Amino acid sequence: MIYENLINGHKRFGTDIYNVSAHKLKCDISKIKDNVVLAPTMKVDFWKEFNGDIEELYSKYHAISNVKISELEFTYITTGMGAPNLVDIVLALGNTNCKNIIFIGSVGSLDKNINIGDIVIPECSLCGDGVCRYLTEKSLKNSDTFGKQYYPNKYLTNIALEITKDICSKENINYHLAKNFSIDTIFAQFAHIDEIISLGCNVIEMETAALFRAAEICNKRATAIFCVSDNTINNKSLYSGRDEKDKNLKRYSRYVITPKILIEILKKIE
Repeated sequence: MIYENLINGHKRFGTDIYNVSAHKLKCDISKIKDNVVLAPTMKVDFWKEFNGDIEELYSKYHAISNVKISELEFTYITTGMGAPNLVDIVLALGNTNCKNIIFIGSVGSLDKNINIGDIVIPECSLCGDGVCRYLTEKSLKNSDTFGKQYYPNKYLTNIALEITKDICSKENINYHLAKNFSIDTIFAQFAHIDEIISLGCNVIEMETAALFRAAEICNKRATAIFCVSDNTINNKSLYSGRDEKDKNLKRYSRYVITPKILIEILKKIE
């Protein structure tokens, strides 16, 4: 009903949903695959390391490509950072062939035992963003969503956990099921870290509360895989404290381990 309400908002002002989706995605939306991978900043080129055949569909404000690795095909979208960029793309995917969405990105640790280079699967994401308040049928004045928990799809998340456990064990990489906080700002988050931890969160990023909410109202299955890029509690934040070893651990998890997990998830999805 919420998605229909958002669509009706367009219809009221003379635009049908097909044109909204095509205009936002800026490609032939009939080419969108059943499985879609979303990444805030990771560009599609790294799939060449996995012998991926890449068909570019659009590349300017965001980037959309179809990737084929052996018999495996999926759509890969670099959305740009932040919940608003990602949500508009997910809502546009609501009118495409997309059935499953897997988010891959970085997360900051708020736990001394979740270290840079570890892999994290979120059990839920708490809303600290502003865009989720618009995903409603209610009045905006009465739709404050701060602190609300949004959940990934159980089916996809169970697959992700099973495969992550197996691959991380073989690669000697630690993994965690964690409670995430999605925030709108990196600069201003540090003044509020204690309060965010008091909400039960042990990792922090910018997109997935909105992703899980938008996917739910579009009737799409969604989950996420994070690599840990920094650890504020250990004084290794995005701004200071990380050495070259830390950065190399992050890069390995980001560009080697995460794609391996993703490929195996895509193989197993029914």
